[in-house]
Amino acid sequence: MGKWANYAIVGVRYSVNRSRIVKVKRRTDTGNELVDEVEKTREEIVSSMLNGESYVTAREGTNKGWVKGDDVIPYGSDGTDFIRTVGNDVEWDNLGNLPEF
Repeated sequence: MGKWANYAIVGVRYSVNRSRIVKVKRRTDTGNELVDEVEKTREEIVSSMLNGESYVTAREGTNKGWVKGDDVIPYGSDGTDFIRTVGNDVEWDNLGNLPEF
């Protein structure tokens, strides 16, 4: 597999009106597999990124494997408002088409 990032985001939960990401499911990237799934708030993810940790999105592939998605970055007027994938020019939370929980 090779190490993609410190963590992979594999699921997302939106607010009731779907305007913000409330939580994500994140897994630790060991370089060989994605392990230890935990739920984290958007704020916790942004704080982690601002402290130097890297993130990608990932989806389950065939044979119980994972498929790497896109790099994830903080975005906003002060760099902490939203999380989105690189190359996604929207000004709101957007991690693509990850499964919702």
